[in-house]
Amino acid sequence: MKVYPVPGGEGLRDPRTKRRIPAEGLEVPEDNFWRRRLAHGDVTLDAPKVEAAEKVAELEEVDPETWKPEPGHNLDGTVSPAPGSLAAEEHFPDPPAVAEGAV
Repeated sequence: MKVYPVPGGEGLRDPRTKRRIPAEGLEVPEDNFWRRRLAHGDVTLDAPKVEAAEKVAELEEVDPETWKPEPGHNLDGTVSPAPGSLAAEEHFPDPPAVAEGAV
């Protein structure tokens, strides 16, 4: 059976090799020791979920020298409203009119 460390349980070691259980899992015999570890919650049979950002990074290699955001997209991931739209007026109101002679 293949076991995986639980979050916070990365310190558990294989009693035969004395090595820590890697995040990618470890094939172990289905004996009393590992059944007790499962029952106690030190390991799990479920593979850890890969974060969405890691999946995107694996799928899409981007050259930072040539990458440019799509029109209307900001570097922080937000989308700017289209010029002239109601949303643009709410986010970027016209500056107040200045009376003549006012400083």
